[in-house]
Amino acid sequence: MPKALERRTNQYLTADKMISGSQAEVWVTYNDTGDRFCYARLINLSAKCKINKKKVSILGRTGKVTRAFSWEGEGSAKLYYCDSTQRQKVKEFALSGKMFSMDIEVYNNDASSCMTEQGVILKNCILDDIILAAVDIDTEELTEEINFSFDDFEITKTFEERTLEVK
Repeated sequence: MPKALERRTNQYLTADKMISGSQAEVWVTYNDTGDRFCYARLINLSAKCKINKKKVSILGRTGKVTRAFSWEGEGSAKLYYCDSTQRQKVKEFALSGKMFSMDIEVYNNDASSCMTEQGVILKNCILDDIILAAVDIDTEELTEEINFSFDDFEITKTFEERTLEVK
């Protein structure tokens, strides 16, 4: 069996490779001021790269083929509703026409996992919308959901299997 295939067949998912969803750090840097802070009110965050494709015809083929031609960064987050910073920045945008952007750094690092940390920076994130005011008599904690787009990203660290240190 070729080495490349042999290596692949030995890579099984085991419970110790799982990453706990709560074992992460998320940092936000506002690009207009440079202010950086921990996004401690975050409940969950998901960011994805949407691949834009189109069908093209090729001479001599009866079927069409798919070609990827660009991508778009999309994300969403659920937060505890207890900070007005982004609402204030949106108000400044409404007055001046200058929209703020932010970089969001996500570090997944579960010390109980045999996997190392992964780091991803979502760059130039711009909000799609924001809740200006909220009331909900049926909940104990107010939350809000935001959607955003981003135009670049960097993978600063990748998951790797931790090596055991022998003493």
